[in-house]
Amino acid sequence: MLGFRWIAQHVGAPDSPAYRAAVDELRDYDGNALLPLPKPATGLPEPTDALTHCVSAWLDKRGKGRAVVMVHGFDFDPSAGVDPSNDDDPYNGVYANPKVSGRESWLPIVGETDEAGNQLADVAVAFCWTSIGSMAEYGSACWSNLYQYPVFDLAPLAARALAAIIRTLADRGVPVDLFAHSLGTRTATEAIHLLAANGYAAAVRRAILVGGAQFSVDARDALAGATVDVFSFASQSDPVLRWGGVTGCHPYRQVATQEARVIGRDGMEPTAHWIDLQCDRTPAQQSVGFNAWFQTRYGATLSDTPDERGAHWAYYRRPGNRVILAKMLTQDGLTPPSMRADGVIEGVVRPGGYGDLTAPVPPTPMTCAERMNPPDLMVADAADATSNLVVG
Repeated sequence: MLGFRWIAQHVGAPDSPAYRAAVDELRDYDGNALLPLPKPATGLPEPTDALTHCVSAWLDKRGKGRAVVMVHGFDFDPSAGVDPSNDDDPYNGVYANPKVSGRESWLPIVGETDEAGNQLADVAVAFCWTSIGSMAEYGSACWSNLYQYPVFDLAPLAARALAAIIRTLADRGVPVDLFAHSLGTRTATEAIHLLAANGYAAAVRRAILVGGAQFSVDARDALAGATVDVFSFASQSDPVLRWGGVTGCHPYRQVATQEARVIGRDGMEPTAHWIDLQCDRTPAQQSVGFNAWFQTRYGATLSDTPDERGAHWAYYRRPGNRVILAKMLTQDGLTPPSMRADGVIEGVVRPGGYGDLTAPVPPTPMTCAERMNPPDLMVADAADATSNLVVG
């Protein structure tokens, strides 16, 4: 496995002098510096010699076959480096060998190991990114809660580092797939946008997004110029996305509007390169036919049934889901149109309809004054709207 760590500097809002002088950093698994990333910079970063050497050394050992880049979600801090006792480090959890960690690793899903942790191939590329800040850190950035900070500031910055990694792999002719969960889907889709806008529209071949916290309108715009085939797994019953997508980013994304929808709960809109698959369909919503389709083709069915961690993690923890995800990642010729032609039941059954996305992406406030004094959106009415959106 090839491993990376993106370490963010917590220095306030973008209009602060400290922010304008700050430099985030992409490091390898061991913490060695690979790529400096000045916070105010935009565009697709140019790989450094250090990043190029890191990727090339890995490819020299395993060849130029497919690579699957893994992107975790909210609430991780990789700054402590290699520390087996650090639960905030994905390398001790979703990126860990299940034989060592005893936890629900992603390595069997992407084909690195089997479920027992036995090595199968060297295909995994783990991207670890700063996706949390303390109260002092998000307060310094002038946000009102701990979720807004990684959504609006950290995820787009991390996307530049992720794009640089994918670009370096693509430059060497490596077919790249993506597997992302929760807020990692925002980082992943923003990285795809950067790549597509800079001549790398086909750098990512396939992306599987599970429980995505990326906003639907943002996903629509981010992927408009890319050719990546996206398979997005959603659940209207996901309580984490109900809070994060619907209320956690208010008032910067006003509740009960298109701008607040997230792909893992509400879907996006069907395109030639995008398909939504809803894990929590009821019998009245044709779950029998939906389940039969997956059982026939993959030998398993999808489930959003929560375990001890909850429904938001069921996408990659339920045994049937893991089987399906692993097979989809290796299935030749799989595309959204091929699934449609084969009769899969797609889309998300949601209040207010599915796939109606005409709203523009709201600009993120970049000054502390704007963040501390958002528009008056009548909080009482917003709360009423939120209660109407709660689903079973």
